[in-house]
Amino acid sequence: MAPSGEVIEMPASDNGSDEVEVVGTSKSSKPIPVAADESAAVASEKTALDRIRRGGLNFDGEFACLTRLEPKDAPNPFLSIDGIGSVGVPLTEREANDVRLTVGCEVAASKISFENAAWDAWIKETIGPEAFNTLVGDHGPRMAPTFVLRNLVITGPDDENTVFSHPASENQVGTLFVSLPSSHTGGALSFSFEDEVFSADIQNQSGFLTSAVASFSGVVASAAPVQTGFQASLVYDILSRPGSDPITLPNTDDIEAQLKAALETWMSESASFPSARIHILLEKTYNPDGEFCAEDLRDADEHLWKHLAPVLQDVGLHAYLAHIEVTVDADASVSSWESYADGTSMRDPWQDIEQEDFHFNIEDCLSDGKGELRVTELFDAEGTPIRVDGVEFEVADLVGEEEMTRFAPDEEKFERDSAWNASLTHVYLRTALILTKTTAEMAPDGERAYTYAVSELSSSLSDAPTPRETILVDTLLKLGAEATNDQRKGIVSTLQSCAARWKDVAVLVRALDACRVDRDVSILGMDNLVAAVKAFGWDPLRTVFDKIIENEETNLGRQLFLTTLSATAREEGNEALTLWCSEALERLLRSLRPMEGRKEGTFSPNTIIPQLDTQMLGLPFWLAFLKTVKSGIIANMSPELATALVSLGVDRAVETFPESPTTGPPDGPMPDPQPVMDVLHACLDAKHTQKIERVAQRLREGAGNADVYKTTAPWSLYAKLVDMLDEYLTREPDALNEMVVFFSDALREMLRGDGCQIVAGNYNMVLLEKAFRRAGGAFRAGYWSRRSSGDIQVLLRAVTENSPDADLSDLKASVVDTAIRSFDLSPFLPRHPATAQSYVAVTDEIVRLVQFLIDFGAQEKVPPLLTDLLALPPSGFTLAQHIDKILVPLVLDPNAKLLLTGINSFEFFCVAVLKGFVNTVFESKPHELVPATEIAGVGCSDAACNECRDVREFLGSPRDRTEFSRGGKIRRHIEASVRSRVKVWGVTLKTTTLATPHTLHLQKPAHMVDARAELCRRGLALLGQLGDAPARSRLLGADYVPISTRFVLPKKPPGAAPQVQSNSTLKRPGQQLHGERRQKKTKT
Repeated sequence: MAPSGEVIEMPASDNGSDEVEVVGTSKSSKPIPVAADESAAVASEKTALDRIRRGGLNFDGEFACLTRLEPKDAPNPFLSIDGIGSVGVPLTEREANDVRLTVGCEVAASKISFENAAWDAWIKETIGPEAFNTLVGDHGPRMAPTFVLRNLVITGPDDENTVFSHPASENQVGTLFVSLPSSHTGGALSFSFEDEVFSADIQNQSGFLTSAVASFSGVVASAAPVQTGFQASLVYDILSRPGSDPITLPNTDDIEAQLKAALETWMSESASFPSARIHILLEKTYNPDGEFCAEDLRDADEHLWKHLAPVLQDVGLHAYLAHIEVTVDADASVSSWESYADGTSMRDPWQDIEQEDFHFNIEDCLSDGKGELRVTELFDAEGTPIRVDGVEFEVADLVGEEEMTRFAPDEEKFERDSAWNASLTHVYLRTALILTKTTAEMAPDGERAYTYAVSELSSSLSDAPTPRETILVDTLLKLGAEATNDQRKGIVSTLQSCAARWKDVAVLVRALDACRVDRDVSILGMDNLVAAVKAFGWDPLRTVFDKIIENEETNLGRQLFLTTLSATAREEGNEALTLWCSEALERLLRSLRPMEGRKEGTFSPNTIIPQLDTQMLGLPFWLAFLKTVKSGIIANMSPELATALVSLGVDRAVETFPESPTTGPPDGPMPDPQPVMDVLHACLDAKHTQKIERVAQRLREGAGNADVYKTTAPWSLYAKLVDMLDEYLTREPDALNEMVVFFSDALREMLRGDGCQIVAGNYNMVLLEKAFRRAGGAFRAGYWSRRSSGDIQVLLRAVTENSPDADLSDLKASVVDTAIRSFDLSPFLPRHPATAQSYVAVTDEIVRLVQFLIDFGAQEKVPPLLTDLLALPPSGFTLAQHIDKILVPLVLDPNAKLLLTGINSFEFFCVAVLKGFVNTVFESKPHELVPATEIAGVGCSDAACNECRDVREFLGSPRDRTEFSRGGKIRRHIEASVRSRVKVWGVTLKTTTLATPHTLHLQKPAHMVDARAELCRRGLALLGQLGDAPARSRLLGADYVPISTRFVLPKKPPGAAPQVQSNSTLKRPGQQLHGERRQKKTKT
């Protein structure tokens, strides 16, 4: 939409370019010729649409705008008010109250003057024209408006919400609010027009910045109440030149009705042309690469779509967006001769002729139809890439083709020949909005549409599908039939996530059907299969599962599908699904080709084995095979055939055992040991005990295979297997000899803890005890080498407590050494030792190890452990941090002292820690204290200045405050000498005037006193650990007195009052801060 009225002082070429043309097209690259009777209808329609566009659809300005300026960009007006005088900027509360009490909240322009002449020039030549141009936009008049001061408005906390209303003059364009610097909160300006609201929040840095807010006349403007402080605004009327037509916001009340009437007329008159389209050249330029949709339109284009979109839905038209590339070639030549006054002439050298010597008329070439238009990208209104049959059109199909040159060309190429001729090529990248009667010609654009839809749906967080997302889902479903296998996997995975988020299983079922998952279950994937069953249950998916069993093209795919589904059924305890899987497995077995035998029913391995092997059948099949053979066939066949079938089943079951049966899903259950038990049962039932070792070997291969990614620790399978084997051996004790190997392997894996360490809980301890008992003593100390020290301690305690009769002396000795070698504090240390506060876990771990050594009779190993603790600090720790955060808390821990008091060399350990504390922690001082070298630089350099010397002495002392009652000259000397140096440490200076002479107070922050006090308290506690005074003197020797006298706690002066923060705000003489009471002076 454009401002109503004729354009003032603006060239005709600045007209809008939302031009509209109606053309008939075929599916070929050339437009269909328009019949004569249609031409009249087209011309009438173009006129109607162009009139509507000029009535307001090409407006690209703003109904309100905000500009904020720093002091260097906005002059000080030096405001003066009659009866008040000069008013400073930033505005103070006292000045604001004076103005409001004297002349009111609104001051008329007649009472206002500016002592700074640059202010009026800045309003009229800089900020005013800038705001005007922003309001009217590119299609507004190019003129210099005038700005007339209306009044000064000062609002404060007691004012209510203000609505600005002022009768607009005939030539008024709008209003300019200039908010002067004045510290306040609240007071935001709000402007509303139609269904849009513009908010101007000017409270941020309000005492520093100048804010200029402009709005059109007719816009409702209001100001929110000021919460604190005062806001001062100069209000100007923006006026157009006298005699010119008024410039106002366009009236769009009935614009949609006009559009609807025009489009309905066109649809009626072009009913015999079903492929006719309307092409609209958009005003702005857009990036031709990447995603694009109607929401990306801006300014005039956004306004056009806002009013056009609901009309299209009403009349049944559809829209899509086209990025176009227009190439225009122009030729030109220059005269090579130059004539002179004497009648002679001379030919100009070829190299002296430049590009600017040629005159190219690109606009004429466009109007003559010489521009070539190519559609590069197509999108529907929601942004989905599409393809359209017969989309090609020409530049002439856009009525506003001359507007193509409104912006500079995106590419330019200049060429000239050896003569005096040249050519210039301009390439324009623009965008068109195309209206069509049908969507049958539109289809998703393959790979681009797939990538876009998957990206949009994957990044969505909606709880229910939006209309846009419904369109994207339909787009992916349309692509499913022709998509590649990888794309189908992406479609199914994306729509499964959407179905789970929207709780709509129908979306997933449609995706599975569209991508033909029943023929290739790998498109769904086993992880997605498990997730789908857990999210929706199996009943809504039963129809799809039945199709997979019937239509899956490979037996391996069906077998993997059933294996995964059976495991899920067991995990979920779903009996119905378990029954379905059993029935489906029988259908799978029946689908194999019949087995053939030779005469007299003898078995032929050359016939049956190749048939079964070619199917690449897995473990579930062979277990079912053995069950079927045993249950119904053996009784009716010869012993030779029965033995051969059982042997075949056992062999294949063992050989098809998973390569790494100890793996499992990242967040899923532990691996199921039931298949292992089934194979073992089959081996024992068929008396093929030699195959049991092969099963154990397969388990070991899987646990030790470094190439297989293990998401579940190998010991987890062994742990469950121990329970099942122990229960089985309780019923079948004769099978123990064959099963010992599994218990030995289980011990090894549970103690080694590959993948993740076994949790030392009660249940796991019972499993270890069972494995230890069944293994018959096959228990090696080497199994412990990969465990942490804490785990070793817990596990050894559990084993010894559960096996009191076993001789474990050798095992204990080697395991104790392993526990010491494995002792590592790093898991309990914080990442940032300089800032960490709590190290309780570190102390507890040390005490725990000492208790372990004592309980297992290894007291002699404690002194070497203490010596190791005094060695180098842990990685990332300084020596001071090591002593301060680890060793000192250990010495002060009551549990540690109780354990270590009787240990040899513990007293010397305490002495070493104390000396280390004094030499490193206490001397280096924490960062909160002021270094002595910096204290020496405080104050003046005059050695006779007692006051500066006293300040230095105070900063190095434990006292928290001091004061100086001196004359004004001495107090000012102290402040000037020390303030800048001590304020960075948090030391405050405050002068009280209750007595004469006045008193200057210096106050330390709490941390400068408390830090030294804490160090002293810790030092005294360490001394206390050494015993009474004679014991300390004996242990410390000559260091006793120097160390004991270091830890002196600072004493606070009696009756010390809490520190009060001083108010650093400077007050003018007689000024009273808001909420502050003046203190009366009292004579002393």
